[in-house]
Amino acid sequence: MKQLMLMVLVAALFAVSSPALAQAKAKGKGKPSAEAAKVQKETKKEAEKAGKKLEEHQQQLKALEKQMADEQTKFAEKKAKLEQEKAAAKTKGDTKAVERIDGQLAKEQKEYDKKMQQMMEEKQKLEQLIKEEEAKEKPKS
Repeated sequence: MKQLMLMVLVAALFAVSSPALAQAKAKGKGKPSAEAAKVQKETKKEAEKAGKKLEEHQQQLKALEKQMADEQTKFAEKKAKLEQEKAAAKTKGDTKAVERIDGQLAKEQKEYDKKMQQMMEEKQKLEQLIKEEEAKEKPKS
């Protein structure tokens, strides 16, 4: 009787475990399938690519901020020079020179404002891209 029960139990276990064994063999005994490995590899590549994009955008932002600072310095120097020339022209009583210098000052201010506006827009775009890239990386970390 015990033998019969043992045989039934072994047969039942074999029937249940055979499909599991077949699946394990098909999948390479617990190793990830080729498709899973491919997805994992692609995910890793995308993460590396996103990391590179983030670094690139951060470098671009840093370069833009330096460019903005340089532009501010350059404008301040031009403005100071024109103000000195204007003061000298006023001292001499040269009204035509004062008017010409005022025109140059207005032109320089307009050009500076335009450049700074463009750079500020570019800075905002880069900051938004950086924010998006950081958001992509957070869940993966």
